[in-house]
Amino acid sequence: MGIVQLGNNFFLDTYIDGKRVRLRGGTTRKEAEEALAAMRTDAIRGTFNLPRRSKVLFRDYAEEYMTNYSEKKKRSPERDRVAFVHILPFFGNNPISKIPKFLIEQYVVKRAAEVKPATVNRELSIIKHMLGRAEEMGLIKTNPARSAKLLPVPPTEHTTLSAEEIDKLLDACPDYFRNVLVAAWNSGMRKGELLKLTWKHVDLINRIIHVTETKTNKDRWIPINDMLFEILNKLKDGTKSEDDYVFINSYTGKPFNSFYQIWYKCLKRAGLKRFPFHQTRHHFGSKLVALGVDLVTVKELLGHQSLAMTQRYLHSNPSSHREAVARLDRISTAEKTSHILGVFSGAG
Repeated sequence: MGIVQLGNNFFLDTYIDGKRVRLRGGTTRKEAEEALAAMRTDAIRGTFNLPRRSKVLFRDYAEEYMTNYSEKKKRSPERDRVAFVHILPFFGNNPISKIPKFLIEQYVVKRAAEVKPATVNRELSIIKHMLGRAEEMGLIKTNPARSAKLLPVPPTEHTTLSAEEIDKLLDACPDYFRNVLVAAWNSGMRKGELLKLTWKHVDLINRIIHVTETKTNKDRWIPINDMLFEILNKLKDGTKSEDDYVFINSYTGKPFNSFYQIWYKCLKRAGLKRFPFHQTRHHFGSKLVALGVDLVTVKELLGHQSLAMTQRYLHSNPSSHREAVARLDRISTAEKTSHILGVFSGAG
């Protein structure tokens, strides 16, 4: 048995008849401890009766979910924070035990009219997991979102910026975020990897970045090119500890929690269409392919688990198509010349 805080209330976490349940214990930890002691006494005497299901509000449960699950177990908890900005106003004041399936379907319809299907699916997945966890904890009988279907998502439109667009974007960024972009374009690191990068994983002598806590749970090592070395060498000055984060928000003086707001502000200032920060990885990979780097090497630098993932991730370069077909012209011309020379040779 234990005590867990959900919003402004404390709940008793226990097993009854082999099933895990949570019961409200009071508004203070002391009240909950007293209730827990009484529950144990009743359990020994055989006089404990399961009370009616508690009315935990969705808003309070979401707070507990963020604190005890998202922030502790997810690599990018900021995604959940952004999602809750939209989820909480819709469900927040409803008891989680009284959320019907049709209400979830209404939310999906509402959000589908406002954002892209992939965004709706991310928010729906959070709701599904939250309520599934609440079911396991005994807070609700069944998960009403279990059978809610995700929306079909069209293929991702990859964005590769031209040199002119890169210059515009860099000019639109403050210095502290410009450094982040240069690092992203020259390393292919994921957003979460950049946010968590500390100096102990940057070897400027051997010019290697050791990437840990990756999406695939496999470390990888990325060489530091001249452009990235210049940025990192400048940022290293004044660093006090190897545990310090590499990228600091100079406006706040603290490590970044997210790139979301500053990224889209910079795109708007530069007059560029909105696209996710993750596309910096696509830019890195597609440029390597365009320069003739083999896909196996690109796969290892990006940290993909399979070559098929790399092939799906990178779009084909139209100019490479033209070059491939042009090679047939050269072959045909050579064959035609050989044939003509053979004719003249035979005529002699």
